[in-house]
Amino acid sequence: MKDKFKHFKEMIRTRDGNKEKFNELIKNSLHDEYMYVRETALVVGDEMIDHVNDLFNNGLIIEDIKLLYEDEDTFLWKDIIRIGGKRFLTTNVQFWKDGKNWREMVGGREVSNDFSLDQISGS
Repeated sequence: MKDKFKHFKEMIRTRDGNKEKFNELIKNSLHDEYMYVRETALVVGDEMIDHVNDLFNNGLIIEDIKLLYEDEDTFLWKDIIRIGGKRFLTTNVQFWKDGKNWREMVGGREVSNDFSLDQISGS
């Protein structure tokens, strides 16, 4: 899959209008051996679709997003999200295999209301 960042942004926009298409886009992008490593759990396969929908259903808002790196095997971005009245800067990395998302890790930290992605070193 080329242009992972463009596909990711399109997928997020799709969720508001067509949840079934959103779920299909996620499913089609996941490798059969997909694993998502969280701080407290490991999410595999179709569980990821439920996990992402749970986040949005609980009020997740993606306020801003910035591509850091993308090639055939890697997709790395940062975003600012809001959930539960708090804002977080998250760093997201995906490793791709056979044209699909094979492994994914996300780390985050809480940030102030005036924090922006422009404040990140190298921006």
